[in-house]
Amino acid sequence: MKRVALILGMAAAPAWAAPVCEMGGAEPVGIFEQAKESFLHREFDDFVEVAAAIMPKKAADAVTQELQKLDGMLPEGFDSCQTIVQRRDAGGMVQEVITFNVRGKDFPISLYLQGTPVRGKMIVSYLSFHTTMSNVLEQLK
Repeated sequence: MKRVALILGMAAAPAWAAPVCEMGGAEPVGIFEQAKESFLHREFDDFVEVAAAIMPKKAADAVTQELQKLDGMLPEGFDSCQTIVQRRDAGGMVQEVITFNVRGKDFPISLYLQGTPVRGKMIVSYLSFHTTMSNVLEQLK
């Protein structure tokens, strides 16, 4: 019976694709990888759908408006990204700071994602992005 449970458990485990950004030794978190891929490719509607799924509509709309401003400021987009901080807590919360390299510029856009397990599923419970990295680093707890 244990053998059957192990096989079923392995079949139910998600298969992770290669990380979207350089990870620097950090372990990928599925929902974060989805969010990072959307952000990197400037698919901001998809990003909001993934990363702001639990936000009230008014808050998600505010995130969308800020992303539209960002998109207008950076028409050249991003050429790469890297996860520069990942923190994991014993209770399951995960925090990441990711920098997205703006094509043709010497400054990154920084993104903070906080993930929390809810009923066995990791969700993005908070996010923040800014052109100034220190503003995003302040979110780390």
